[in-house]
Formats: sequence, C-alpha cells, structure tokens
Amino acid sequence: MVKHTLRTLGPKVLASRMLREYVTRLYAPAAEAARRVEAEGFALARELGAWKSQVTQAWNSVRIDHVEADGVGDAVMQGNEVTIRAYVSLGSLGPDDVTVQAVFGRVDADDLLVGAETAAMDPVEQYDGARWLYRKVITLGRNGPFGYTVRVLPSHVGLAVPQELGLQVLPSISGGMSDGVLR
Repeated sequence: MVKHTLRTLGPKVLASRMLREYVTRLYAPAAEAARRVEAEGFALARELGAWKSQVTQAWNSVRIDHVEADGVGDAVMQGNEVTIRAYVSLGSLGPDDVTVQAVFGRVDADDLLVGAETAAMDPVEQYDGARWLYRKVITLGRNGPFGYTVRVLPSHVGLAVPQELGLQVLPSISGGMSDGVLR
C-alpha cells in the first residue's frame, strides 16, 4: 500500500512542483506587478492607491441582482452551449473597476461545484443607474451535471491578482455555491 501511494501521489507532492507553482502563481505575478507599479516614478502606484481607496469605500454597494442561464435542452451534453447572464449593480463603480466572472463546472451529489473553472463575462448593456447585464457563452466540455455561479472581483492593471484586496461579491443564496445546476 505504501509503495502504491508513493507511486500515485508522490509526483503530486514533490517540492519541485510546489516551488514551480509558487513561482508561476505568486512570485512571478507579484514581481511583474511591482515592476509596473514602480515605472515612471511610481505613477501607477499613486493611481492604484487612490483607486484602492475608492473601491474599498464603494464595495458594499456592489451586488449581483440576478443570475440565469439557458441553452441546454433536455440533456447536458458535451458541445452544448450555455449562455450565462448576470445582472450586476455596481453602485458608484464602473465596469472598468471590476471583473465579473462565471464560475462553472461539474457538480457532485450535493450540487457543489467540483474542479470549477472561471471565465470573464462581458458587459453587454447598461440599465438605469449603475446596473449592468454581463454575459458569457460556455461550451460544455463533458456530459453530465453542470453547475454555475457568478462572482465580482476588483480589477485594475496595477493589481498582482484580482484577489489582492480580499474583496469578492457572490450571489445571495443559501446552501451550495452553485446558482444553477443543469442535469
């Protein structure tokens, strides 16, 4: 059993793999962000500081009003296209200040997303005030139960990663993360 475990799990817990992931996912993006922020006498740093203050103050007014999807018939089949739409209120922020992402993937028996993928949604139409319709067409990569939700994250060229500010908006739902499950 030990030999089998080492053969199957060993490559997944190698220090070289972990180091490679730290470098590609954390250190390289942070270094690139630092280079951008320091350029031209720290102009981007000053702009980013003011933007962070504005976004932090306005974030409580950002909300996802409604999420819906269509495009799948009687069966969820590989190659089907699903159109996900989200109505998002941005308060005093604009579409350039946020990234609205579709979060989607297979669902387990409890309707929770497993191995979720993300894709940026496109702002399609502005309604009264700061309410926007965002849309994304997803082509299903496999058959079977499919779930989706939407999230809003801050977006600025000076951020190393969208999660840098620790801000995120999810739909107000009870239970699992997915807004919809297609079977």
